[in-house]
Amino acid sequence: MIRNRKGLTLIEVIISLSLLSLVLVTFFTCGLFALNQHLQQSKQLRADRNLRISVDLIEKRLREMDRQQIEYKPSSQVFEARMNIPNSSLKADVRVDLSGKSSSNHNTWIYFDRASGSLRTNKAGEHNVQIPGIENIDVNEVITGQLFLITLTGAETPQPQTLVFHIPQKAGEEEAP
Repeated sequence: MIRNRKGLTLIEVIISLSLLSLVLVTFFTCGLFALNQHLQQSKQLRADRNLRISVDLIEKRLREMDRQQIEYKPSSQVFEARMNIPNSSLKADVRVDLSGKSSSNHNTWIYFDRASGSLRTNKAGEHNVQIPGIENIDVNEVITGQLFLITLTGAETPQPQTLVFHIPQKAGEEEAP
């Protein structure tokens, strides 16, 4: 006499565990793919953001310089200006150095250090890193001494960031042809 047995056979348990394993592996693989994509996009966004912040920082420092006193030295890719020191009658020379060389000048507001790939400030000789991840900075004079195109290239981003900077013509100078 055959009795009605309730329960699962070994084959049914193995098949159900195999299907469950297949579903779990699929979800795990999809989760890892999504996590990897998120990490790559975060890295890309961070690199893009660093370039935009670098452009803003360079522009801010250049605009803080006395625009009637600012001078660009193309051979060294350095902007220099004579500035009034706040709450004093003294003046100081300040610099924005985009050459890629380390700067030991104490009045360098910001400089590009190619060896470390970063924008830095030189306050009291400390060489503080402001923004990492910069591969190169190019300065092109569109109009000699007046209009500059500054291009920053990031180490981990395909799109460079550009800054167009204009120095107004000094009083008494004729416009360049």
